[in-house]
Amino acid sequence: MRVIIQILTIAATAICAATSSYGQHTMPDAGFDAMPSLTIDGTLHIMLDDADTALANLEQRIQTYRSKRKPTDEDKAEYSSVCNNLANHYHRNGRLDIAEQFYDNAYHIRKELAEKSDHYRTLWANILNNYGLYFMDANDNDLAIYYINKALETRLTLSDSLDDQPPADNNIANNYDNLAYALYKAHFVKDAADNYEKSRAIRRQLVLESGQPEIYIDDYIITMQNLAALYKQNNQAIDALAVMIELRETLTQLHANSPTKYLDQIANAKHNTALLYGMLNQKSQAADAMNLAIKDYNVLALSDRNKYLPEVASALNQAANYYADLGDYTNAEKYYKKALDINTKLYTEQLIDATEIAGNFNNLGRMYYDQSKMTEAKECYIKAKEIFDAADPTDIKAVLNKAMTNINIVMYYIYEKNSGIDSEEYQNCAKYLKETIESLRAFLFNPSANYYNDYAQKLLRTITN
Repeated sequence: MRVIIQILTIAATAICAATSSYGQHTMPDAGFDAMPSLTIDGTLHIMLDDADTALANLEQRIQTYRSKRKPTDEDKAEYSSVCNNLANHYHRNGRLDIAEQFYDNAYHIRKELAEKSDHYRTLWANILNNYGLYFMDANDNDLAIYYINKALETRLTLSDSLDDQPPADNNIANNYDNLAYALYKAHFVKDAADNYEKSRAIRRQLVLESGQPEIYIDDYIITMQNLAALYKQNNQAIDALAVMIELRETLTQLHANSPTKYLDQIANAKHNTALLYGMLNQKSQAADAMNLAIKDYNVLALSDRNKYLPEVASALNQAANYYADLGDYTNAEKYYKKALDINTKLYTEQLIDATEIAGNFNNLGRMYYDQSKMTEAKECYIKAKEIFDAADPTDIKAVLNKAMTNINIVMYYIYEKNSGIDSEEYQNCAKYLKETIESLRAFLFNPSANYYNDYAQKLLRTITN
């Protein structure tokens, strides 16, 4: 079974920081083996979280096996699958000590069987992979890499005469993904990217040439997102952009043949493509790509308003950021206000948090500030601050946005002071900055929090000196 881990980290490098639309994924369980008909029910019960029925079924299989005087190789294979599935059950429920015992049983049985006959080498590869995933959760990266790599080697050397070649290739891609993540955890970033690239090639071929793209498309999307995220995190935005463009084009090709499918994934790929253009400081291309995403999100919102209108607002806000960076303040203001209008409606319907509106006010205020429209800027900052002052102090997103708001307000009052305007509000600047520094203290592991902390410290020194 593949590891679906999104390894993207989000770091803002400017006051009007962009946010990412990469999806978040979690690691699934190890793979369940297909077993004879009497046992498959136990497997399904485990997968459906009917733990009592599943365990009773599998325990019955254990007793049946142990009652046999001379079990055949097929009996042993079935018993190894019982052990594997029990291990998976305990693994997914956090009982790693029990899981390891059953994985170990399955491992030794299948090792013996695989040495006798190639017929059992697929089962051997499965337990090697699952054992590797276990060690990944046990935080033993070296053993995780060892077992997953051994599983991959076993799959690659399996006979070419297998009847069902596409799933075999898909299993190889799954192993490449798992190995990539294990290597990433061990800080072998280049090797991780190389393995994702190998998975990428297999999955794209399956999507485009198998005649059944719906079977393979989800795995392909996840692999591409993980690869792009890895490149992005490693400051290889050009490579990440190439991955996202390929994903967008592949999905568009599939959508042309199935007009009712894949528009959601295409919109997401366009959104991420725009963000990567932004990272590369290609703001015009970023704005164009984001407009394409907005168009798709608007179409999607016709059928599922509550799900996709927030995406429309997010994309509008990001496009406005790009227009503001380009100095196209007419479009920037138009897009910011569209985003604000949508978010205000969504908030009244309790579909989003008020902090989304505050973020819109922040960005709009920053745009006015850049144009020296100070009265409008101040109004926006005050509205944002009122919302963020009531936000959850343990929510990192709210804390970062409040920090950004306080910094923006302080910059405004410093501007007033330097312009000869003596306001009472200026006296509160040091208090705002101290509050900001204190609120960020618990989040300094985050790059954005570090950025805002340093900025607030610098402004505090400017005011107090």
